[in-house]
Amino acid sequence: MENSRNNLGNYQVKEVTVSNIRSIKFFYNQFLGRNNGYALDESFGLPFTSLEKDGHCFGFASLIVDDKSNISYQIILAKEIDLGLKQYFENISKIKYDRSQSNLFKDAKHLESGIKRTVNWLNLNSTANINTSTYSIKQKKQYGEQGGIVLKGS
Repeated sequence: MENSRNNLGNYQVKEVTVSNIRSIKFFYNQFLGRNNGYALDESFGLPFTSLEKDGHCFGFASLIVDDKSNISYQIILAKEIDLGLKQYFENISKIKYDRSQSNLFKDAKHLESGIKRTVNWLNLNSTANINTSTYSIKQKKQYGEQGGIVLKGS
């Protein structure tokens, strides 16, 4: 797994894997003001890069199909992320998107299918442990009120 360290605190930019997707899902639901048991939909996209600190997600970039049916990406960040870190994460995400992520799918329909399958898997995976783990309780205390920034690129 590729990790990028920067000199802005203890944040790390990480590739998305099975081991950190749960934290990303939790962050996304908190970002939208929903509890962790809330089912995801296709607006979640297909995450490919995350911003983490101490094992907690503070933002992510995901592949999406935009309003014009093109493959694109979105960046979702917690509101407490400062401007320098925001710009750093935006740059890294764009580079990763440009280098390889957009080439993983032959067209928008192929990506839509991948997003639907991933979202269905995450929704199935979460029904067995809705808000019962210590992990969820710790994250709820840490995140509190969420909110933040949504950016879209192409």
